[in-house]
Amino acid sequence: KNVISYLLPYWINEHAGLSSGTCSKIALACSFGMISFMIQDDIMDQDAALTKADIVLSQLFAHEMHRLFNELFESQSPFWLYYGRYMREWADGALNEAECDYYAESPLSVAKKASLVKLGGTAVLLLANRARLIPDAEKAVEWTLVTLQMSDDWLDWNDDLASGSYNCLLAQIRRASHSEDPLTATTVKNHIFVRNTLEAYADQAERNLHHARAAFPEAAVLHAYHQSLTDGLRAAAALVGAKRKSLLTGGFYYLLRRSTKT
Repeated sequence: KNVISYLLPYWINEHAGLSSGTCSKIALACSFGMISFMIQDDIMDQDAALTKADIVLSQLFAHEMHRLFNELFESQSPFWLYYGRYMREWADGALNEAECDYYAESPLSVAKKASLVKLGGTAVLLLANRARLIPDAEKAVEWTLVTLQMSDDWLDWNDDLASGSYNCLLAQIRRASHSEDPLTATTVKNHIFVRNTLEAYADQAERNLHHARAAFPEAAVLHAYHQSLTDGLRAAAALVGAKRKSLLTGGFYYLLRRSTKT
């Protein structure tokens, strides 16, 4: 379901002009990399039920990713410098996310754990001799990855609260609560369903989309994908607001009916 990992090369290639075969090879390499690092994330999750086969497969998938990229880029290519930087960003994000409170203090850093996704766009631009566009494309992808993580965290906040995993929505609520006490499910639900926290959360997603478009306006399909993520958060906020309004209205008329009968 993590479609950006393997569709990004096609989205960036809209104006790059690589052959479909080359683009497909990049997408395949990114797919192997995505699965390998998803398993690595599970390895770091103490509650994940992993088998020996999972760990072995992670290494095999990483090997396949390298093999495919080696066919596309010689050892002296700047591609490998980008690869090394993205790996360091991933390591930083995986190790320091919770301690640094990325979402509250540096929202763009939320994308670090998914930095390897950027390989797909960078590979396309290097092979198309458009390396000058890489910094702008990186920024657009990073902002999109932030919104993707926010969307996932809205859906997973209950599980993340129970496991102690870092979660953007929980980070926002923790800051808003102005309390050093651990969050509880009751506190989180109060912020979501009473204090309208999802509206502010969706507002941040809208800002992310604006930044992405400003950084790299050429990537129309990437921005359409980003827009769909933002619309999903906005729809969730609207649904919560509608339910709250319905409950408040229902409560008012319930009390009104009781008062007229007495």
